[in-house]
Amino acid sequence: RRTTRCSSGESVASGTIRRFLPEPKDFFGRAVAQAMYYTKGIFAGQPHPLEKTKENRLNPLQQITYLAILNVLLPAQVITGVLIWGAQRWPQLAAALGGLPLLAPVHTLLAWAFAAFIVMHVYLTTAAGETPGAGIKSMVSGWEDVETSASKPGA
Repeated sequence: RRTTRCSSGESVASGTIRRFLPEPKDFFGRAVAQAMYYTKGIFAGQPHPLEKTKENRLNPLQQITYLAILNVLLPAQVITGVLIWGAQRWPQLAAALGGLPLLAPVHTLLAWAFAAFIVMHVYLTTAAGETPGAGIKSMVSGWEDVETSASKPGA
């Protein structure tokens, strides 16, 4: 069995930020294949539908999730939190955005979305690897052993 090691500790300045941007070509088909793997394939012992490479480490669902978390969820959580915290200091600004009756539920909803992400992240980290600890080990060490196409059966 041949494997290759992929590092996850590269710099944004190197241009590797592109790995978080979903490739439009056949995005929907690849996302559906990955979703089917997560909902059925893991339990049936099927192989991953998408091959990891040094250039393409994240599947489409990971890409869209991380893109949404970093560019929508996290900024919205911070902004609503600051506005709730500063509602007495800047009442006009908070009121212009709906005041506490709108900001507090939105902030709470975003917190629940983060909690759901964490639960799913831990679950998929332990379920989708070769062993339950493999995904966690790769997150801590920054390295992951991935099977290359030359080592897969029938390749």
